[in-house]
Amino acid sequence: MKICNCNPKKIQRFAACCVPVCIAMFFLMQTVANATPANKEIILSFNLAGWPPYLIHEEKNGFSGGIMIDVLRTVASEYGYKVTIHPYPEKRGLFYLDKGKVDAFPKAKEWTKHPENYIWSDEISDSSDVFVFMREKPIDYRTPEDLFGKRVGTVQGYGYPLLDQYFEDKRIVRDDVKSEHQMLMMLSKQRYDVAIINKIVALWIIAEKSEFQGKFGFSEKHIGNAAYRFMFTAKHDWKPFVEKFNRELKKMRNDGRLENILMKYR
Repeated sequence: MKICNCNPKKIQRFAACCVPVCIAMFFLMQTVANATPANKEIILSFNLAGWPPYLIHEEKNGFSGGIMIDVLRTVASEYGYKVTIHPYPEKRGLFYLDKGKVDAFPKAKEWTKHPENYIWSDEISDSSDVFVFMREKPIDYRTPEDLFGKRVGTVQGYGYPLLDQYFEDKRIVRDDVKSEHQMLMMLSKQRYDVAIINKIVALWIIAEKSEFQGKFGFSEKHIGNAAYRFMFTAKHDWKPFVEKFNRELKKMRNDGRLENILMKYR
């Protein structure tokens, strides 16, 4: 018979470390597992950094808002639902969505591998990528060839299907940054010939930063467009609520409430 020669003190230390971690994980899971259509609470998740002005989360002062959050709260209140905000790193948030531990996540079908696995709202706002350039150095973009040999500012991790093949073969030079704000800063210092940005995001940043105002122009032609909406978990029966959501969203579009929210962030 083999006798275990484990050190009892090491086992005690291991247990002392594991127990608090297990307890913390248990309570974490409880905080993201309590909302269902039945109790009229919607747990909304999105990337920790948010995406102003679509999604704004300021943990220090407890503020959450932006176009998407305001729309969801407006519709939810019409039907007596409460919206609870739980931002996570995107992969974790989507994992929780798949498991039914969060209920909704802002996304576009075009950015989702298996959109058929979710319940989708109608479009809240479009997400259009355009070229931004220094006003004194405009670029008339018509085809990718217009960018050959140029340095283009992009956001790390973002895909640009119309240009990806040219980035790969270096006919167009892609230069990644971590955020749209950093991108505009680099462009203002003429580190790029042009940059690619969501126009609503760009207008928000420019309005917030006086040093950017009056400096930039935008291409009339966009190079990417997607319908930004909510995806709901299929683990709970959110379909009846989403049908109500879509009906109310249509009313908001017709009576001006949606436009008022959009204007608030321009």
